[in-house]
Amino acid sequence: MYSKIIYLFIIITFISCNNKEQKQINLSKQDYYWQPYKKNDLLVFESNKGMLDTLKVSKIELQNMPSDPLDILPTRIETLHVYVSKIKNGADDGFLHKILEVSPYKKDTTLVDYSFSFKTASFYNHDGSSEKKKAKENFGLREPVYVIISNDSTFLKRDNYVDKLYWSKSKGILGYDMRKGDKWRILKSQSSTFLR
Repeated sequence: MYSKIIYLFIIITFISCNNKEQKQINLSKQDYYWQPYKKNDLLVFESNKGMLDTLKVSKIELQNMPSDPLDILPTRIETLHVYVSKIKNGADDGFLHKILEVSPYKKDTTLVDYSFSFKTASFYNHDGSSEKKKAKENFGLREPVYVIISNDSTFLKRDNYVDKLYWSKSKGILGYDMRKGDKWRILKSQSSTFLR
């Protein structure tokens, strides 16, 4: 009996490792619209108190992630990740901080996961289901600007918690509002200048 179980386990492992027919879900053209950055883009933010914070887009990568790592034959999902590093004293801090993850979810639905940790500010949204509404503030753009309200209550009581994140498909992060009242807006990016 014990040898039959081992034999069955080996067969299942062999099939799952050599299955060329694994289902693959790729990002669509629509999914890519949520990611406007290029490697080495610089993002400069200014607060309503005159503080500055600068980020550099350090890495953009595609990964094929399993839908469920415990599945014998998991569906592979193409996922796009964007990482930034903080600029301190004119130099890259050397650490990668993921700010964006884009993946296909269901037909015609994009799962967008935002997270970041800027100077004294953190935004957490680990399941991509944050509410997205059109913002009243348009940041000088003609396209829709989305206000994203985090659904992650784990860090809600922290002083550095971000209540609202402002995002456009063509420019990315435009600004954010802190729980304690500070407002940060993009001052400029490598490709464009914004009016506050």
